[in-house]
Amino acid sequence: MEFEHLGVRPRIHPDAVVSPSAVISGDVEIGGGCQILHGAVITSEGGAVTLGTNVIVMENALIRATATNPVHIGDHVLVGPMARLSGATVEDEVFLATGTRVFNERHEEIWAAQRELDFPGYVFGLDRDTPDLMVQLTERYGRSLARHAHDRRTD
Repeated sequence: MEFEHLGVRPRIHPDAVVSPSAVISGDVEIGGGCQILHGAVITSEGGAVTLGTNVIVMENALIRATATNPVHIGDHVLVGPMARLSGATVEDEVFLATGTRVFNERHEEIWAAQRELDFPGYVFGLDRDTPDLMVQLTERYGRSLARHAHDRRTD
């Protein structure tokens, strides 16, 4: 569902796939190859939200910008289910695990907690040392998720 908010409509690249149960509201720009899954909410409460290319926003994730804190998510980023981002910048090729909370970005603290967890190997079977790990992960996973492009509501 798309909503105009504060006079601004979302801008969604034609190659992006947005689930019909996702909510996209206001000054939101979604890049090519993005996958926005069921229940995700991406909302601009006065500040811009920009998603680069091949960003995957999984089920029930919340991304919110405020008037003083916009959100920018780089290319080839995976935002896990139930993740929450508010007023943050996420660089290219980042994996934000299930339930991650990012508020105005405290990178060193977050990385210290995640360094030893090997999410790419455990969840996707990819070697963490691959030079273009997140490019491979988001493109491969995005192609798999794109099968939702033709989902039809049945009720």
